[in-house]
Amino acid sequence: MSGDLRSRRRAATNRRIYEVAMQLFEEQGFDQVSVGEIASRAGVSVPTFYAHFPSKDRIVLQAADHGEIRQLLDGAGPATSVTEHVERVIRLWLEAFEEGDARAELLRQWRLVGDTRSLQMRASEIERDAASVVVEHLEYVRCDRTSLAVQLTVFTLFAASTQILMRWANEDGRRPLAEVCDHVMGVLRSLRTDPV
Repeated sequence: MSGDLRSRRRAATNRRIYEVAMQLFEEQGFDQVSVGEIASRAGVSVPTFYAHFPSKDRIVLQAADHGEIRQLLDGAGPATSVTEHVERVIRLWLEAFEEGDARAELLRQWRLVGDTRSLQMRASEIERDAASVVVEHLEYVRCDRTSLAVQLTVFTLFAASTQILMRWANEDGRRPLAEVCDHVMGVLRSLRTDPV
């Protein structure tokens, strides 16, 4: 079997597992669906499932891509502050999901996250991992990673990015992601001067 045919078959199997799993999650709830049930419905073995997805939650939420984060940081252009730089990176990342299939898939995934506590916890882990990559990167770009202010700023902005996605999905994607981002970031800016 040629490498090209093998990769097409692998991609088709991956997509079938994904679609079956998402349908089951939407019908029964994420926590009620087992890996065995997904594999059976998709017509694959449990080991084949794990060859495509390291865990059930990775069907809905992908791990932070460290290389992609660094590329976004490098491509975000000059900024006057860490806040501006990181906020620009978050906006660039969200822009990739503003239209078409990517938007529909993101909305589908984050609806599930909004309904599932275990997925919300996983989203928080991914958020912290991504923020850590940014803090490490900023050490070389503009600041000392041990600075408490920098760490608090970056981790808070990434927590805000999760809130953007949660609120957007909770509204069923009726507003553009950029508009929800403006709202959440605006609230965050107001907290720096206004007591809660």
